[in-house]
Amino acid sequence: MPHTVVIEGTSVTIGAQTRLPTLRKAMGIPDETTAFYRTNDVIRILHDADPVATQVPDGTVIEFHAGPIGPATELGVDDTRDADVDRDDDAGDDDGD
Repeated sequence: MPHTVVIEGTSVTIGAQTRLPTLRKAMGIPDETTAFYRTNDVIRILHDADPVATQVPDGTVIEFHAGPIGPATELGVDDTRDADVDRDDDAGDDDGD
C-alpha cells in the first residue's frame, strides 16, 4: 500500500520497502544528513536501514539535519529546545540488552 511523506514541502509517495538512502538520492539530499520527524514535543530519529513506511505515520513531514542530533542541536525556528530526543542506542542490536 502506498505511503505518503512530505519532504521540503513536497508530498512524496513511497513504497513499503523504500529506505532513507533511496529517498535522499531521489530528493537530492546529502547522504550525511540525519532524518527526523516531530511528534508533539518529541523528535524521532529515523534509521537508514529500516523502511521509512514502518518508521513514520502516513503524511509525516520528514526533516533533514546535517550531522548528528542531540539535546542542544538547533533545529530551526519551530524547534522546542527542551524537546525530548528519541535515543534508541540499541537500534538493530540483537544482543538482548
